[in-house]
Amino acid sequence: MGIQQTIFMKKLVSLFVVSSLLLICSLILLFITDKYYELFRFIKPISLVQISGFIAFALLLEVMNLRLNNESKRIAIIIAFVLVMVFTFEVLWSFGYWFSTYELKVMEGYSENSGVLDTIYYTPSTAVVDYYFFNNMILNHSAKKNTLFLFVSIYLLYYLLRRKE
Repeated sequence: MGIQQTIFMKKLVSLFVVSSLLLICSLILLFITDKYYELFRFIKPISLVQISGFIAFALLLEVMNLRLNNESKRIAIIIAFVLVMVFTFEVLWSFGYWFSTYELKVMEGYSENSGVLDTIYYTPSTAVVDYYFFNNMILNHSAKKNTLFLFVSIYLLYYLLRRKE
């Protein structure tokens, strides 16, 4: 490894550590603050989770510099495509449910504003509630989580396809 490449790897590792710490801090903020909290009156903790989570994942792949044989790479690409398919559906479902619920709230007399969007929850039916990790979830958080997972899976696919072993 040359000096330039070593310096670059040290920068990647440093950025990974910073983004991971930001991810941990934003997750803590997400769980200890209310749904209206904005850091510096600018950004919600779930948005920081989304941004730092993606950056940490992408940098982790770059730092790990995976070496895969041809067969393993082909299987990993198939798995990555499946993840893209699954999370594309989840993103579409999240936004569809979120905005249709918002529309129903507005038709019930709520005002049309982003404050109403932030108050909308998804509550699983009693028949399946035992299979969920939550009793209800803010739809904003659900949509951002699913979008994060979609873009993580897209980046994984990109990473695998550009690798030349």
